[in-house]
Amino acid sequence: MRIRIVATMLCGVVLALGVPVSASAYVWTGYKWPSTSVKYFTSAVLTTTEKSYVTACATVWNNGPSAWTLTNSNTSGVYNGWSKTSFKAVGYPDIPGITDVKRSGTTVTECDSFYNTDFSWNNSGVMDKAARKCDYKTVILHEFGHWIVLNEDTCHSTAVMWPNWTTKQALTTTDKNGLDYVY
Repeated sequence: MRIRIVATMLCGVVLALGVPVSASAYVWTGYKWPSTSVKYFTSAVLTTTEKSYVTACATVWNNGPSAWTLTNSNTSGVYNGWSKTSFKAVGYPDIPGITDVKRSGTTVTECDSFYNTDFSWNNSGVMDKAARKCDYKTVILHEFGHWIVLNEDTCHSTAVMWPNWTTKQALTTTDKNGLDYVY
């Protein structure tokens, strides 16, 4: 079975299946990886700098409270990936990031994330919907939250998993609690 988690920085636009654990906690989909160590690759279409942002955001999640580890590995056999593309062709021109989660039953088997080339990207923390400007780390950190299989959290406006066009480059207690609960 395949689901698509549209990880937006746009409040209220979610195409995902999610089961909230608690309205006052975090939102977990009920799926998880069979291991606490997940390898990913960065596409050749990403610049060296863009790849460094992906690695930096993986490190933020790796420094959470659990034994969860995201590792960059460009060896063969690693199917979980990061890339970039225009989202116009798939009907999401106004969404900065998308994560595609594949699973078998309740086990995650693959994740692929993309950021939308139809936006202007920066690493200065600028998130401006009207000007179509996005901060790499804010979006990538949010998308990696979907790799952990957390959903949009619309109860905590400061959480990385709240898609509200606010710069977020560090995990909140809510994000950490979600990570700790799942892994």
